[in-house]
Amino acid sequence: MAETQTGQAIAEERRGLRSTAPFILSGLSGGHGVFHWFSQSFFVMLPEVVATFGLSGLQVGAIATTREVVSGIIALPGGVVTDMVRRQWGLVLAACMALFGLGWLVMGIAPLYPL
Repeated sequence: MAETQTGQAIAEERRGLRSTAPFILSGLSGGHGVFHWFSQSFFVMLPEVVATFGLSGLQVGAIATTREVVSGIIALPGGVVTDMVRRQWGLVLAACMALFGLGWLVMGIAPLYPL
């Protein structure tokens, strides 16, 4: 009986930690930082992409514009869908990570830039 009460107390303590302001703030800040690190890493790699594919300034602009426009188009509906399926946040997170990886895979195996 004492073991189950101890286990329950530990579980409640862990849940309590997750709902504290410092935990939430550090999680949001860390996630935000990682997001921007990945977003801006593309521009760090862009000179190599330009050299490899022999891109012109117009083509580089088209790539950057496409990234931003697609992000803008997906952000609002993506937020609404995420709010609707809040209970399945793990599935949503896994799907987002899979799509993110698929995008990088496509970019990595692209043999040429047809524009």
